[in-house]
Amino acid sequence: DKELKKLKPTNIGQLQTMIEDLWIGVTAMRCQKLVDSMSRRIKQCILARGKTFSKY
Repeated sequence: DKELKKLKPTNIGQLQTMIEDLWIGVTAMRCQKLVDSMSRRIKQCILARGKTFSKY
C-alpha cells in the first residue's frame, strides 16, 4: 500500500500506532474489493509457478 510505504517509524511503538491508524482507515468497500479479487490473484500465483510477478 502506498500509505504504508510512506511510514518512517523510529521505534516499535510508533510502527504499531501507524499501522493501527492505517487499519482503521480501511473501508468495507476496500475489503470487499480485495475479497472479490482473490480468485483472480490466486490463479495468477498458480500460473506464475513460484516465479515472482508484480501485476495481479
